[in-house]
Amino acid sequence: MKNYTLLLLFVLTTILSVNAQSPAWQWVQTDTALNISSGIGLRKEVSAASGTQVLWATMNKVNYSVNPYPYGDVKLTVFSQQGVKQADTFITGKVSIVDIKSDNFGNWYLLGAYYDSLQYGSFSKINTTANGPFYFVARLDVGTLALKWFTPIGVDYNTQAASLFFRDHYLYVPTDSALSNIIYKIETGTGTQTTVVRQAQAGYVNSVVADDGGNIYVAGSCPGFSIDTFGNQPITINNLYFTYIVRYRANGTYDWSMFMNDFTCTSRRLNIANNNTIYYTGPIHDTMSMDGNLIPKPTAFFNGNYLAASLDSDGHVRWIRSVKDTVVTRVDMENPFTAVATDSQLVLVPSVHNYIDCGNGIVANVGTQNASAVIAYKYDGTPLWLRATNAALASVQHANTDGTNIFITGMVRDDSALILDTLKVPLAPLSYNYYIAKLKTGSLCAAPVLHMGTVLSSINVYWDTVAGAASYEFAVTTSPGTPNFGTLTSANTMLINGNPGEHYYICVRTRCKDGSYSDWSCDTVTAPVSVSTVQSNNTAISIFPNPATNRVSISGLEKMHTPATIKILNVTGSVLYQKNMEHPATEETINTAGFSRGIYYIEVSTGPDRSVQKLVLQ
Repeated sequence: MKNYTLLLLFVLTTILSVNAQSPAWQWVQTDTALNISSGIGLRKEVSAASGTQVLWATMNKVNYSVNPYPYGDVKLTVFSQQGVKQADTFITGKVSIVDIKSDNFGNWYLLGAYYDSLQYGSFSKINTTANGPFYFVARLDVGTLALKWFTPIGVDYNTQAASLFFRDHYLYVPTDSALSNIIYKIETGTGTQTTVVRQAQAGYVNSVVADDGGNIYVAGSCPGFSIDTFGNQPITINNLYFTYIVRYRANGTYDWSMFMNDFTCTSRRLNIANNNTIYYTGPIHDTMSMDGNLIPKPTAFFNGNYLAASLDSDGHVRWIRSVKDTVVTRVDMENPFTAVATDSQLVLVPSVHNYIDCGNGIVANVGTQNASAVIAYKYDGTPLWLRATNAALASVQHANTDGTNIFITGMVRDDSALILDTLKVPLAPLSYNYYIAKLKTGSLCAAPVLHMGTVLSSINVYWDTVAGAASYEFAVTTSPGTPNFGTLTSANTMLINGNPGEHYYICVRTRCKDGSYSDWSCDTVTAPVSVSTVQSNNTAISIFPNPATNRVSISGLEKMHTPATIKILNVTGSVLYQKNMEHPATEETINTAGFSRGIYYIEVSTGPDRSVQKLVLQ
């Protein structure tokens, strides 16, 4: 039996930021029952991730193939964020899944197409014309994978859709048809779709993103000699094969556009990091210009370098990077799904060969085999790290992110096992096997160290401060797993009120000064059924100065019920000072000169009233 080279992922990286955490593979899964005899050219699997789960769509059985997608029975597998399989189900017929997204609640949204039939549980669709695929978007509910709604996309089988984008409560779908491009906006709760933008042209729309204000950015190619910019005068261009970026306002009116003289119908992708940072990525096949910047053509036509560019919301280019091979140019990336933006990093996953040069001295020799590179750039364009695979036959066909981690799917062929650093999983020999892997990309500052303590009947949650932190984000939930988002705070402590009873999950992460986030630090506590930050029942109580040094005063005591008790507690709940007062004065001053510097709590309690406030001694 012939021995193929194992897929070995190795570090070839210089970490250029001293605060950056290096990437690490968390887990990898393969499905050896799904072994495909055909090659790795057609994409057969996609994935998406929420805060707690990962959904993986793979082609279980190919019933029909038309480039660029095969059509057949699709297997949907759900993993936890830790890589544990939780459920699977099937969509049967002649079906292809193009893209998947998740909302903040963990529901799944599938963009796909079917030729003559689609069956999911008791739901079915039949296409009697069979002239071409019909595209759709469907929602599967979190947990049950029940079909919530199914929305056809486009007007007929001439319609194609290349990507799906989620923002707030809406999905954005760019479509091509015989005579025009239409950007649809779909409400996630009901599946109701509306037309946001219509471009009267015969070209291709490859990608769309939207910012918090609903403004839309569209990337396309081969628009013909003009584009109807939705109510404005058409833009005339002098070449059939231009690529372009157009921004529309939330109401669909034209804002600005950028055209690039590629001379090829090149598919590229947009990613949005924040309202003023847009990434434009994809292959370079010929000499091109972008916002006045000339990008040289590859040494071998149609073997392509790989473009990564950052733009602001006005369309001005901040930086451009060209990933290239230093020997024989073989950076191929026709599939635009293998570039994603995390909080403040742009991560590229192109197919590569030979010596790959990312700039700033980051160069890797991946050999002459089919391989892939995972490359991260900081928000300012600085290369952060590069990891490369080396295998006899391997591919990365889709990449997605939950905002921090990267999930990569692909196909690999080897006689024995798939190896990613220290991770090793078996493969079915002499077949192409599907795989999915989770890569923790790291952030530009560390995760906080979480602590728990008891303050009387309350739970005190506090965490160590982190160098490079702009603020922190915390969440209190009743479900295990990391949350999708939380509440920002500049403090590093909070009180959870109540009596022992329910189990709650406390998670905190660092928001770095560059806008990125660390991983979540989580722990479980026993807390009351109603969890809330302790608030004073008598807003007249105040402590000053705060922060304090040698003494602290408490005012407003005369307005409380009598008698009253004053306590000072440390963060572990130990009582360091207590005074009982039968008839409180208007103001009480406490000598704190003997206390160490740090965080304390002052509790003032009477019959129905209780006030707990944080005190900082410095």
